[in-house]
Amino acid sequence: MTTDFIKVRAHLNTGLKFDSSGNFAQDFRNSLYDQDENFRSKVIVPINESVGLHNWAIDFIEFPGDGFLADIFTDSQQNFNKIKSIIQDRIPDIKFEFFFKGTVSDYLA
Repeated sequence: MTTDFIKVRAHLNTGLKFDSSGNFAQDFRNSLYDQDENFRSKVIVPINESVGLHNWAIDFIEFPGDGFLADIFTDSQQNFNKIKSIIQDRIPDIKFEFFFKGTVSDYLA
């Protein structure tokens, strides 16, 4: 079995800019890619080891000035709590509000 979806996504609101074609400006895209990689590099391996490879996903949504909302999709409250704990442990310098949003099927819908 393979995971055919992006497990960790960042959504930014700060610095939102568009180019003359109405697309996201390159510097905004670079910031978005950097934030994606920052979150992924810190949480993907420990979450995979703790809860499994194919049963979770997270949307990190920037809440300007206050940190990020973390919408967590997984198969149980127990795994939600594990993922929440890993995020708090691995990214202590960012404030998060955590929400259990359902399963990966809900994430993919």
